[in-house]
Amino acid sequence: MALTARWIKLGRLFMVAWLAFFIYPLAAFLTDRFSTEMRVYGLLLLLALALIWAWFWIRILAGPDHRFLLPAIVGATLILVVFTLRTPPQYGSLFLYPVIMAGAAFPWRRSVAAVVVLSVLAAVIELARGESVTTSAGQLLNELLVGFAAVAGRLLVEANQQLSQAREQIARL
Repeated sequence: MALTARWIKLGRLFMVAWLAFFIYPLAAFLTDRFSTEMRVYGLLLLLALALIWAWFWIRILAGPDHRFLLPAIVGATLILVVFTLRTPPQYGSLFLYPVIMAGAAFPWRRSVAAVVVLSVLAAVIELARGESVTTSAGQLLNELLVGFAAVAGRLLVEANQQLSQAREQIARL
């Protein structure tokens, strides 16, 4: 089966659907005892992250806004640093989002480096907000595995595209 533009678009929309994981922090901000200021800041940060995430998958990655690739990843990372440091540990971490973006964004060697850097940053941020070393190490491992899966997904798409091009060239012979 060829990897058509339609399948790629469907895959990108699937990645946008990962915003469904925001349901837990949204519910926490709307129902727990946060100050109004904390609730507003938290919801605005989540909204900003959601907009960057959707924009990344729909328009930036191999799209018309490709020049914003690095700023989108940096922006998502900065938003999550602020968000994570402002929320108590029991609300978890959303650092998977920029890690996945970095894993899918660049050629594989740069992606691996970016995934490692962002995963270590996520673990350090967890330590800074009071998580245990064990929890932070688990966070690091989770970020690395998911980030490397994003790198592998990009490699799979590239390999499929190269295979399709080779088949077309063979058919023309």
